[in-house]
Amino acid sequence: CALPISGTGIDIVARTVGPKLGERLGRPVVVDNRAGASGNIGTEAVVRAAPNGQTLLVSVNTLVMNRSLYPQLPFDPVKDLVPVTLTSWGQLLLVTHPGSGYKSAGELIAAAKAKPGRLNYASPGVGTPHHLSMELLKTTAHVFLTHIPYRGTGPALTDMLGGQVDAMFLPIHVALPHLRTGRLVALGIGSDKRHALLPQVPTLAEALRWIHRPQTMDEVSQATTRLKFDEAFLLQIGRAHV
Repeated sequence: CALPISGTGIDIVARTVGPKLGERLGRPVVVDNRAGASGNIGTEAVVRAAPNGQTLLVSVNTLVMNRSLYPQLPFDPVKDLVPVTLTSWGQLLLVTHPGSGYKSAGELIAAAKAKPGRLNYASPGVGTPHHLSMELLKTTAHVFLTHIPYRGTGPALTDMLGGQVDAMFLPIHVALPHLRTGRLVALGIGSDKRHALLPQVPTLAEALRWIHRPQTMDEVSQATTRLKFDEAFLLQIGRAHV
């Protein structure tokens, strides 16, 4: 099976499911990392593979996001791929380094308002859920943080732990070990309710209650549409596609 995004939760899922699937099929299942371009490289490899059921794709929701973010893709993930099953589901946490001094999402937003563009945030790459989550937060809170895209979660997390970047969104299973050791601070979780493993961490809706946030699907659609026409954002997308 091809894995378009390495070093993340989906990597763990693929390497957990692979051996069990191999047992069921009676032959080995090899996990092939094809990371890059927000998952497009690995996805295209599967699309171009022989349609004999021997090549599978284990991916995240960038699979459908990229259809809008990269209009010149040489494939259509909806038409060229057939869904098999949903393997997992999770949330993203907004985190910072303890050295930043921020204890809440509200404090981070207040600092961003006071120093437009001075604060930055990391992501595993342009167009990833981590990137789009922060861009939606920026649009909602009317603030600007400079985006620093990395080639994967690993290097982004390394700089986050080293205090080289101010904040980022991370999957809960990636952030949790570092939260428990005090190497990261959770500012909020991007879900409609608190997580059982982190009951003390507020949802972003709670943390940013004093900031207007989209209340309807129409408003969410408008916010993401504004993002699609943001010049700086589109420039990043264009560079990543090249």
